[in-house]
Amino acid sequence: MESSLFSQLNKYLEEEARCREMLRECRDQCDAAVRTTAVLVESLHKERDLSSKLKALYEALQEVASEFVQLQLKVPLHEYYKYNELWRSSLAQAVATGCLVYYLDCNQLADISVLEKIFHPKKQEEGAPVVRIELEDYLVGLCNLVSELSRMSVNRVTIGDFEFAVQAAKFCSEILAGFRLLNFRNDYLRRRFDGMKYDVKKLEEVVYDISIRGLLK
Repeated sequence: MESSLFSQLNKYLEEEARCREMLRECRDQCDAAVRTTAVLVESLHKERDLSSKLKALYEALQEVASEFVQLQLKVPLHEYYKYNELWRSSLAQAVATGCLVYYLDCNQLADISVLEKIFHPKKQEEGAPVVRIELEDYLVGLCNLVSELSRMSVNRVTIGDFEFAVQAAKFCSEILAGFRLLNFRNDYLRRRFDGMKYDVKKLEEVVYDISIRGLLK
């Protein structure tokens, strides 16, 4: 009897290992698509005409979304939270990029419903699969967004785009204020929130520096 039980358990463990390996391979495809968007984002740092790059970034995000949909469709029913740590970091970065392109395009913060439209602009059928974005994915993505805007502001100041830093500092300060309203029970999110504070402080220092130098119109 015990032998039969442990044989069944071993079969379950082998199936789980095969599933995890398959999902890792799909995750690697997602990672590759996310890296493509990262290259495009990097090109924005010193691009004088930001609007010229946004179309390519929107299109790249659609490819990212397609890869994540294919991955998530392969997750066994009712076992999403068992495996989602495999792609959580990559998905949070995709969220950050989606929020970044929307900010650069519309000067607003994208919520999850807006991100779905960015990822799936051609969605027509009701019930068609979309990227599943959990609240934690979104919040970590916002932390990544603030970090990216902080770095981008420094680089854009070097090409004389001082107004970008001013607007980014205001935008990120508003995100930080929103995060202060949240009661974090997740240690990882709390640490990311602490990191966001330093990113916003860095932005404020950049704005202060260009202000005292009389570089703002």
